[in-house]
Order: sequence, then C-alpha cells, then structure tokens
Amino acid sequence: MPQETFFFSTTQQSAAQEAKKRKKRVFVMIAQVFYLLIIGLTIITLVNRNAAVKSIAALDFQGAVTSFNRIPLREVIFPKDDAYISAAQLVVEHQYDDAVAAFEKLTDDPRAEMAASETKYQKAVYYYTSGDFEAASTAFKDAGEYRNSVQMEQDSRCQLAAKLVAETEYDEAFLILQKLIREKYEPATQQMYLAYLSKAELFASKNDYAEGFELLIKAEKYGDVSAQMSQFQESAYQEAVTMYRDGDIAKPRRLFTILGDYLQAKDYLILIKARDRAISYTNLTQKEVDKLISLVGFEDAAKLVLEFEDVAVKFLEGKWMGDGYYFSITDEGVLDYNLPTYDYGDYYKIENGRMLVFPEDDYSATKPFFRFTIVSEDKIIIYAYSEGINYTLYRR
Repeated sequence: MPQETFFFSTTQQSAAQEAKKRKKRVFVMIAQVFYLLIIGLTIITLVNRNAAVKSIAALDFQGAVTSFNRIPLREVIFPKDDAYISAAQLVVEHQYDDAVAAFEKLTDDPRAEMAASETKYQKAVYYYTSGDFEAASTAFKDAGEYRNSVQMEQDSRCQLAAKLVAETEYDEAFLILQKLIREKYEPATQQMYLAYLSKAELFASKNDYAEGFELLIKAEKYGDVSAQMSQFQESAYQEAVTMYRDGDIAKPRRLFTILGDYLQAKDYLILIKARDRAISYTNLTQKEVDKLISLVGFEDAAKLVLEFEDVAVKFLEGKWMGDGYYFSITDEGVLDYNLPTYDYGDYYKIENGRMLVFPEDDYSATKPFFRFTIVSEDKIIIYAYSEGINYTLYRR
C-alpha cells in the first residue's frame, strides 16, 4: 500500500509565522503601554504627593487638598496624609471648628498640632476680612499667641470701635477704645480722636455746639482740634450765655470753665457762683466780691450784688444824694439817711435788695423800709415803702 506524505507549502509556513509574530508584537505593545501607564501614574503620584507635602509644610491647606486629590488611590497609598487632607478640606470649606477637632484627633501626626493652630488663626482672619470684628476678636483670642494673633485681636477691637462710631454707637466705642489705650495699643489713640470728632460733628449738625465743644476738649487729648475749635468755641459760648439767661447754671458753669479766658467766660462764672442758691456769700472770696461789684451793668450782676447783705453793704458803702435826699452807709454798716420811713425797729438786714427792719427782741418781726435797685455803678433807685415813692440817688 503506498505511504501518504503530508507537507506545508512555503506560503503556508510564512503565514503561520507572521501570525505568531503579530501576537508577540501586540503583547509587547500592551506590556509597553502598561509599563508606561505605571510609570506615568508613579510620576503623577510622586509629583502631587511631593507638592502636597510642601503645601502641608507651608500650611497651605488649599494647595495641599488640590495636589493630594490628584493622586489615585490616595487613601490606600497614603492613609496618614489622607486623614490630614480630610481635615484640611474642612478648613477650605470654612468649617473651622470641625477642622480643629479633626486635627486634634490626629495625635500620631506631628503636623496636626501646628495645623490646628493655623486653622484657628485662619478662622479669625476669615471673620476679620468679612467685617465681623467682634467674632474676629474672639477667634484671635482663641488662637493665643500664634503668629500675630495678639496684635490682630487688638486691631479687631479697634476696627469694631470704628464700625460702632460709623453707626453712632459712641458709648460702646469709647469703652472699647479706652481699654485699648490702657493696653497701650497705639492705633486706638487716633481712633479715639476720630470718634470724638465724629460725635462732635453729629452734635454740630443738630446745632448743639455746647455738647460738641465739650467733646472737642476731650478730643484735644488725642489729636489736634484747632481747625474745629474756633467754630465750636464761639457757638458753645453763645449757647452757654443763652442757657444762663434762661436760668440754668449747671451746664453753663461747666462750659464757661472749659472756655477759660474766652471772651467773658470768667465773668459769667462769678455770676454763676453768686447766683447758686446752694452756696452763700461766704463762698465768695473778697476778690470775687470785688469782681462781682465791678460787673454791675453786665447781665444780672446788679441784682446779684443786692442778694447778699455783705456784698450789698460793700456796694452801697459811701454817700448817695439826689433832689435833697441822701442815704449813706459806713464800712461797718452804720446807716444815715433822710428818706421817709416808719418809726419802727432797732436793727436792719438787707435781703434780695430790700432793707428790712426789726426790733431787738424779735429778729423775725421784719418790716420793709427800702428796696434798692442798682441802675449803674454810680446810680441807684431807692423805693421808700412808707410813701410808695422812688428816689433816684447818685454816688458822691
């Protein structure tokens, strides 16, 4: 039986070999792509992890979060960094209290303590830049002495005071600034100056220059008020004069004292002291008595001179004559006159411009003889009660 012979043609062998080579090339290409992918991922991981670490070291939470989130399988490869970045993400989202709590839980991460302090600081800065200076002050205080927290806490209060001034909440602003000045926080001095000027201008806008002037005097302790002083000084003076004429003495006394040598401020103070019913003539010094007498003709000085006996006697001392009538009194108070009177009494006293006579044994049984009216330093009118007639007499 003949034997069968099997064989491949040259063409068939070449095709089979080529197919085998193609399979090898595809496998090699896949391996190469996979290898390049591994290399790329490794580079991305290393680059971003390195960037994240640098940002963490710089306490750049946003940069650390951005870089770390580019790393694939980051929570698996770098679990410690992932816990840190999770806390940093809370900072980026302004969830500061939660972030601090998260950092404080990372007791085995040496970077966490500083990150917690930075978070507290950034919380304070966030409030500060948002204009919530009261919250910023509290937050900077909570940050302790980290970075410039102490100075920023003081600045927050100073900015809060400025905000309160803008809202015309002056009393609260002054309290804050006074405390800052006691702490020797220098910027508070300028802010106090501006606060007083602001309040003074507010009173001026209401035509209350007296209050404004008093505030300017206080502002003078903290800065130059010369530019505003002239306007307020004149207006305050006129306002004080008006109040004096209306019967007020408390506020005018304060204002005239502050005004010092301005115009007749000191003269008004003499009148106020003489007018004050809370004191007696014994509170007036001899110099003040002389000054009061010299002011006859100014405001109600003539009336005030006659309110106190010793002052009235001093003014009337000497001889007064007119139309054949005379009235005289010595420095010891001895009287001599030819004006018509009643036949009554042994002694006299002068009260509120009236000469009252009474018997030796009854001080209270008074009877009016004369009523004095001062016209000028050298002219008086004496009203005689016995006849109901006025007599004009002149100093001799």
